[in-house]
Amino acid sequence: MPLTHRRPILVTACCLLLFALAACGPEWVPAGQAAPTLPAQENSATPSATASLMVEEPPVEEITLRAETPAALSTLTRTPREARPTRTPIRTFTPPPAEDQLATFYAEASQTATAQGTPLRGQRAPTRTRTVTPTPTVTPTPLPPFAVLRIDRPGRMSKLISPFRTELGVTPGDDGTVHIDLIGEDGRFITRKVLSYGSYQGKSIGIAPEIEFQIDAVAESARLVITIYDKFGRIRHLTSTDIILLSIGDNEINPTSGQREAYLVRSPKKGDIITGGYVTLTGLARPVNDSALILELIDENGKVVGSQQVVVPPPTGDLSHTPYTAVIPYEVSDVTPVRLAMRQESTTRIPGTVELATLELVLAP
Repeated sequence: MPLTHRRPILVTACCLLLFALAACGPEWVPAGQAAPTLPAQENSATPSATASLMVEEPPVEEITLRAETPAALSTLTRTPREARPTRTPIRTFTPPPAEDQLATFYAEASQTATAQGTPLRGQRAPTRTRTVTPTPTVTPTPLPPFAVLRIDRPGRMSKLISPFRTELGVTPGDDGTVHIDLIGEDGRFITRKVLSYGSYQGKSIGIAPEIEFQIDAVAESARLVITIYDKFGRIRHLTSTDIILLSIGDNEINPTSGQREAYLVRSPKKGDIITGGYVTLTGLARPVNDSALILELIDENGKVVGSQQVVVPPPTGDLSHTPYTAVIPYEVSDVTPVRLAMRQESTTRIPGTVELATLELVLAP
């Protein structure tokens, strides 16, 4: 066949081949547009005159280069880098535990959390239960009141020469007077003084009278007694202390004690009306010696209409007074105001009452 006839056939075959390659490749490059030029890589595929499509794992990207002439057609194949493996989590199904296993699990978790103080991961935290601790309540014990009559100076068994100064806490009697007696060891009155404080009647005051005395011996035991009376001449209160009188020498002053009231009454109260022939007394006592506590009901004429004695032991521990109870029988024919007297007698050579306190009551048959 002449060459002039074969040329159109070759051109047509090349065009058909180009259309076939364009349909199979990833991208078709129009004629007249320059295709991008890629740098050569090692181990790349060798260009060939025949276009080929390579299918591999991982997929192959093809780039087709077109020259001006069909004979210069070449195909460059680039293999991408090996893809990194992707980690895919595998789900595992765990069947739920039985109820008894759950109970054991939570019990162990609670014990572990309690022992370590912090719940473990995946465990249920134990429930904190607040424990209420009762706060102790301190109940203050009221102190006994100060005594109506007090001897602040001199103290018991002080050695004194004449004259000596006293320091007393007193409440004047119903007549506004305070009686001071110095009694010798044979019962005689060495010194007697009556001090008037009418303007201070019913008030507690402090006084410092000076006491003078004369004795025949070099030394003598004595008792200093402070007394107040009511309007009927009955003793309201009395207190005393034993001292030693010296004719020569120097004073030796001992500290005092017992400035609180020696005898207290819880019941009955002042002014209560008592019936039935018995007075049930509940009280506190700080005994001044070992003698019995004498309880007497004295009417306005000074007559004792009822009496009783009770032995009260000295207080122990932190107690300042010893509690006691006594029943006092009485006999009256009519409503009778009385004074309940609580007193103790001397246990030394000097006779007489050493401490006395009273409370006003009303007795009825």
